[in-house]
Amino acid sequence: MKQTLKLMFSFLLMLGTMFGISQTVLAQETHQLTIVHLEARDIDRPNPQLEIAPKEGTPIEGVLYQLYQLKSTEDGDLLAHWNSLTITELKKQAQQVFEATTNQQGKATFNQLPDGIYYGLAVKAGEKNRNVSAFLVDLSEDKVIYPKIIWSTGELDLLKVGVDGDTKKPLAGVVFELYEKNGRTPIRVKNGVHSQDIDAAKHLETDSSGHIRISGLIHGDYVLKEIETQSGYQIGQAETAVTIEKSKTVTVTIENKKVPTPKVPSLGGLIPKTGEQQAMALVIIGGILIALALRLLSKHRKHQNKD
Repeated sequence: MKQTLKLMFSFLLMLGTMFGISQTVLAQETHQLTIVHLEARDIDRPNPQLEIAPKEGTPIEGVLYQLYQLKSTEDGDLLAHWNSLTITELKKQAQQVFEATTNQQGKATFNQLPDGIYYGLAVKAGEKNRNVSAFLVDLSEDKVIYPKIIWSTGELDLLKVGVDGDTKKPLAGVVFELYEKNGRTPIRVKNGVHSQDIDAAKHLETDSSGHIRISGLIHGDYVLKEIETQSGYQIGQAETAVTIEKSKTVTVTIENKKVPTPKVPSLGGLIPKTGEQQAMALVIIGGILIALALRLLSKHRKHQNKD
C-alpha cells in the first residue's frame, strides 16, 4: 500500500513539474518579423518610419539580414552604439543572432522570435551593408517592416548671371523652382538641403553672389524653372534640364540679358528750322493763291463763252 502511494505521489509530482514547464514555455510567446527589402528612392519617408511602406519600389532577392536580440531592453535606446560595432562585436554582445535572406518578393521572414528588442541590419560579404539603414525593432507582436535604402546623393550649384553687352555680373534675388522630371510639385529645400519638412522652401532665391546650392538630391533628371528675375533683365529660358549624379556637384550657369533701352528717334531732321518754316509758308500761300487765280480764270472764260 505504501509502495503504491509513493508511486502515485511520484507520478503526481512529475505531472506537476511537466505542467509547470509547459506553462513557462507557453508564457514565452514568440512572434514573426517580416523584413521587406524594396529598392525605392524613398524620399517620402523621413527618419525612417519602419512600418510605413515606400510609395513604390522594386523587391530585391538574395539580401541577407541579421537580427541581434539585445540582452537588456535598456540597450534599445543606443542605436548609435550598435551602429558603431563590427559584426564580430555584435555577436559577442547580443543574446541571440538570427538570419534570413529575402525571396523573390523581397521578403526575409523570421519565425518564432521571443519578445524583446532587436537590432537589425543587412549584411554583404560578411560586413555591414552601408546601403541599408540599420534599425531597432521592439517585438511584442507580429510585424512587417521596410528598412530604408540609403542612396548616394549629389549637389546642384546654380549660378545666375546678368548680361549687358560684354559685361556680366551675378544676379541676386532671382527666384527658381526645382522639379523632378515629370514631377508636379516643386522640391522643398531647407538650409540648402533637400527636405520633406512642411516649412521647407519651394521657391529658391539666388544669394548675393548669384548662387543657389542644393545638396541631398538623389541622382536623376530634374528641371529648373525660373519664376522671377531681377528688374531690368529678361528671362532667357523658362526651363533648364539638369542631371544630378551620385556624389558629384553639378554646376549650371543661366544667363539673363539686360532689357535693351528703346531708342527715341531724333526729331531734329523732321522739324524744319525757322527760316525754312517761313519759306514753306510762303510756298503754301503762293500755291493757294495760284489755285484761286486759276479757278477765277476758269469761271471768267465760262462766262465769256456763254455770251
